[in-house]
Amino acid sequence: MNKELIKKIQKTLFEEKEKLEKKLNEIAVKNTDVKDDYIANFPDIGNKEDENVLEIEEFEENIGIENSLEISLQQINQALEKIKENKFGICEKCKKEIEKQRLLVFPAAVLCQKCIKLNK
Repeated sequence: MNKELIKKIQKTLFEEKEKLEKKLNEIAVKNTDVKDDYIANFPDIGNKEDENVLEIEEFEENIGIENSLEISLQQINQALEKIKENKFGICEKCKKEIEKQRLLVFPAAVLCQKCIKLNK
């Protein structure tokens, strides 16, 4: 894979990482003990019963969003690490190059199209 394409993908990964971290910081705080882990904030709406119910609903929603964003962040960090190690764009299953079009659409891809189809 050529260096120019890798630089383009790396830039995309860094931009997406920044967006994810910003979204995570809006609903959670970073866990200093675990890499790429966040802890959802518990909202403080009020002390009335209906406000407490809203707090719990919002907290549960934030946990779901937080988990989804964390997974995406972990995938991006893994892709950036692979770029550093010159292992980026190699299918984890068959060890062949992942299609360039796939990496442009989903830069954190770890499997090629053929191996994805075989897994289904």
